[in-house]
Amino acid sequence: MKILHISDTHGKHQILKDLPNADVIVHTGDITEDGTEEEVKDFIEWFSGLSYAHKIFIAGNHGNCLYGANIEGLPDNVHYLCNDSITIDGIKFYGVPMFLQDDLDGNFLELFGRIPADTDVLLTHQPPLGILDEQDGINYGDYTFTNV
Repeated sequence: MKILHISDTHGKHQILKDLPNADVIVHTGDITEDGTEEEVKDFIEWFSGLSYAHKIFIAGNHGNCLYGANIEGLPDNVHYLCNDSITIDGIKFYGVPMFLQDDLDGNFLELFGRIPADTDVLLTHQPPLGILDEQDGINYGDYTFTNV
């Protein structure tokens, strides 16, 4: 299975042209810039129109309007994962969004503890601590992934 990964398009997804071929495209968050429902609708329309057999996306820290949202009416091959999974051709994808509210409520670690052991592809918006997470001398990655 060939997987194409994109992230952090911040509402500029329309400028992506000639994306590589893949069986599955995944977008791991920050589909919007301001986190508005209109931006989410625009992204979903664009994403749904892509020619990939399967499309999966999760929310990032710029998608707060998706917190607690139940997205209905997606095409059968488009999947929004919010602490849940989808199995495609025997490969289990599990998506963990990045909502500030989960961190403030203290739910973040509990949500990571729910990641099934049989997950094949884990989709998150944050990298593990110390792996490509440094900016201005500060590591912003998540320490919960350092031992996964």
